[in-house]
Amino acid sequence: MWDHACSVVTVTEEGSLRKAAERLFILQPPLTRQIRWLEEILGTTLFTRHSKGLPLTAEGRDGLGLVLPFLDAQATTMKRLRGLSRSESSPARVGLTTAFE
Repeated sequence: MWDHACSVVTVTEEGSLRKAAERLFILQPPLTRQIRWLEEILGTTLFTRHSKGLPLTAEGRDGLGLVLPFLDAQATTMKRLRGLSRSESSPARVGLTTAFE
């Protein structure tokens, strides 16, 4: 589910599915499926779809506000863990999962 949340963030930042897909190095149809799957799971529409971009709905903005602190914490954790492996004689090995449902 976190991968899907990252996709929402990228689409929001880029303002377009095409640009977001390019940035994520995936094709547009799988990205569209990710967004639709997340909307189905959450039971709400995250984006207003029209030809002039892809703005977030009110629910999408609220959801993004809830998710961003977790994504920031994940990025900080990964950065600090990478720092551990550089400071020790042997690299640190950590297993993480994205299954938090």
